[in-house]
Amino acid sequence: MDLREEVNEMRQELNEIEEESFAMLLLKDYKKSNARMFKIIIIIIVAWFLTILGIILYSCLPTDDISQEANGHEINQEVNN
Repeated sequence: MDLREEVNEMRQELNEIEEESFAMLLLKDYKKSNARMFKIIIIIIVAWFLTILGIILYSCLPTDDISQEANGHEINQEVNN
């Protein structure tokens, strides 16, 4: 049992070293950064699609053409209802 305890202790020490190593810290930070950037990109794409949808819906609103004559010049306007 003495040998098993030593092996288990060495495994624990190895795990601690791996968790605290600089490379592991960089990888964890990189993973968090990638997740954050992915969320930001998804939000930007959704906002872009919503903007395009708003422009399309606004351009499809019904309009009335109104003609007026002033001082011999005809003035045409489009008025949204």
